[in-house]
Amino acid sequence: MDSIRWTTSDELSRYFAKYGDMLGFIAHIHGLELAAPSFGAAKVLFHSWRPGFIDASEAEVSALEAGSPSTELLERMRDLGWLDEAPPDKVADGLVQRTIDRFPAIQNPVELRAFVGLVARMRPRVVVEIGTAAGGLLYCVSQLTAKDGLIIAIDAPDSPFDACKPNDDDALFARFGPATQTLHMIRDRSGHHGTLVDVERLLDGRLVDLLIIDGDHSYAGARSDYELYRRFVGPEGVIAFHDICMRPQTWGRGHDVGLLWDEVAAGVESRESREIIDPEGSRTKPDFSTPVNFDMPALGFGLLGPAASICA
Repeated sequence: MDSIRWTTSDELSRYFAKYGDMLGFIAHIHGLELAAPSFGAAKVLFHSWRPGFIDASEAEVSALEAGSPSTELLERMRDLGWLDEAPPDKVADGLVQRTIDRFPAIQNPVELRAFVGLVARMRPRVVVEIGTAAGGLLYCVSQLTAKDGLIIAIDAPDSPFDACKPNDDDALFARFGPATQTLHMIRDRSGHHGTLVDVERLLDGRLVDLLIIDGDHSYAGARSDYELYRRFVGPEGVIAFHDICMRPQTWGRGHDVGLLWDEVAAGVESRESREIIDPEGSRTKPDFSTPVNFDMPALGFGLLGPAASICA
């Protein structure tokens, strides 16, 4: 039952209402037509990487958490294939699919599949993610982090007046991983001193195994995230930059991650570097106004870390 998650129907309904257009756009790119799910109970079960939802009563969820799910609930899980064993490759494929039809992520699926495979092999215990958006990548990482692991996710608030206030998404995000895993959402800008202090306090001396930099895509913003947070990464840890294919020449002003990546990859001495880039992806900014004839761009991950971790 380690792969079964639950949340409230209110949290899921609110999430799909908020991100429905984004989810529909991504699904359409991949040839899917999605209808917003409806729920008939206060609680909803979902599998960590397999499709489907199951309405559940309070009593059913309590019994599941106690390790004694009802026969009827087990049958519903079995009908959806939730109890079947699967090889790691199938798990990784399923996670990528869930960023297309459940918890959307602005990702090239070829690149995401390779990155998910790398994180699965790492099995990190401590993760810091800068830039969470709709939570698609956070969802994937939550399934691949150790069951008793710690994840700290930093994302800018909806408005300056909402800094450090919980977001409507936070309760759902906290249920992405197993109940034994800890997620701390910091709703503030990564460059604020208070955010850095919060991260240091939450780490409490623990070293970061995986740092994901996917926040401000300007040169100054991305460099600030790298300079401020790399100090927390352990010697065996990995730093992952997302969107290294974004450059001002092809994406426009402010899309500077590629420029920073070139400098960092050329100048780092203590870690190896590796790029994950879809060779078939477009190198120009696509038209995000319509999913029709959408040309999937190469976005790219840039990885810094021990060769054994990033080149396996």
